[in-house]
Amino acid sequence: MRKKETIDLGKKVESRERHNSEKNNRFAIFSTVFAVIIAPLLEAILIAHLSSSALPQIILDDVETLEDLRLAEKVQEIALAAFSGNSWFLSLLLIIIVCAHVYSAIIAVRDNIKESHYFEYKDLERNYELLVSEYESARSTMETQIAINLALSFSTTGLEQVIVKMNAKGSKYVAEEIENGGHPEMFKLLIWPFVQFREKIFGYQSDSFYNFALYLYIHEEKELQVAYREHDSRLPVQNRTWKPGKGHVGMTFMQKELMICNDVKESSELSSVLNTDDEYYRSFASVPILWPEDDVETDKEPLGVLVLTSAHKDQFQTANIKAPLATLSKLIAIAANELRTNIYKEEEGG
Repeated sequence: MRKKETIDLGKKVESRERHNSEKNNRFAIFSTVFAVIIAPLLEAILIAHLSSSALPQIILDDVETLEDLRLAEKVQEIALAAFSGNSWFLSLLLIIIVCAHVYSAIIAVRDNIKESHYFEYKDLERNYELLVSEYESARSTMETQIAINLALSFSTTGLEQVIVKMNAKGSKYVAEEIENGGHPEMFKLLIWPFVQFREKIFGYQSDSFYNFALYLYIHEEKELQVAYREHDSRLPVQNRTWKPGKGHVGMTFMQKELMICNDVKESSELSSVLNTDDEYYRSFASVPILWPEDDVETDKEPLGVLVLTSAHKDQFQTANIKAPLATLSKLIAIAANELRTNIYKEEEGG
């Protein structure tokens, strides 16, 4: 609201300055015409009158005979009479010349002041817009970081709950969740906070058709299958499986690193695989779930892949999502490793 009022005020000031500029242009034209044409004519008339009053005295100075002296005195009397009769006109002419020059000078000074104020206003306006832009950018960055911190905090709390329940129930913990017809609670507790803050962290919008899917590698089938998914209710879901090296999920599994596809239509590897539903799956971001003791240099197969999709192209930027996705993948790996440890303990104890 305040920004709109500022914009409206800026428009009013700019409109007023434009009107003043047009008026000043008219004044400038008048000043130019007066200085170039009118003022010289008036000054010439004044000089001519002053010269005519001095002419009889010049004639008196040049006479040589008595007759010439009488004639010169007669001319002087006539000239002085004429000059005295036109003295009011000469005074008025002088006043007009002085006033016009003063008026032109005032206009010139005022124009310079107005022009100076106008440029000062434009500088202030540009500085204000720059500050607003910097503020909006800083606020957006701060809100994103707060969202990431909250999501990580909730996911970490969820991981603690998962570990406590695992230690109490062991492998039965996951089995009970699957038998109840839902996805494993351990994955929901870890991923759901990032789903909740998807707009601030990943830039999702209402028409992005957000999709979070966790794929786990099934050794017996040698394929990646969906273990947990959160998505827009309008999004058609197929829960397809992927072989290692196939599709975005399979390639991330093989390369063991963050992969981003900004536009599936421009990807030669993915366009042929997803040509039927690229309306909903336009961009991808996938991160491998590596075991805690694993890294990209080993030949050990990852636990799985976490993939995010969007109906918008250029949805994901590496600088914005790399850190939160890497941390989330580690939390999932820690939970899976904890489950594996409990299973080993049960097998050894059994």
